[in-house]
Amino acid sequence: MEWTNDKTLQLIELYRTKECLWNPKSSFYKLLNKKNDAWQGIATEMNCNTIEVKKKINSLLASFRRERQKESTTKTSGSGAGEQYYSTWFAFKSLDFLRDKFTPKSTLNTEEIQERDATVNINRFDEEKKKKEGMVFKFTEKKRHCRRNNNVYRPYKR
Repeated sequence: MEWTNDKTLQLIELYRTKECLWNPKSSFYKLLNKKNDAWQGIATEMNCNTIEVKKKINSLLASFRRERQKESTTKTSGSGAGEQYYSTWFAFKSLDFLRDKFTPKSTLNTEEIQERDATVNINRFDEEKKKKEGMVFKFTEKKRHCRRNNNVYRPYKR
């Protein structure tokens, strides 16, 4: 199939409407049947098969990532305002809804987590040690309803 700019923009709009294909926050994002139905719907709307549609979308996404990368490198390079790169690719603005999809998730600082876990473990060890020595008594005995006899209660066990 020959992809003109108009057909490509139409394909992008159809892709945008099928959130299960591109939005990881969608409830249907991980459901393969829903994704296949969405691809099939786009293919029938465009009068071609799903393989061609998927290839074209993958090509567009690669081009979009490349253009985004060019923009971001010129912003951080310290170049002047006149030297900053702005994409002139015809589909760049149409694919702008994907900008959030490609941002990486925040990372965790493992050193802070290890310190926190070590502190919690030390506190647990101290409590267990005090319990064994008989210094701390906590009365947390709860009562639970017995199934066999409605009038008899047992102590709650953890």
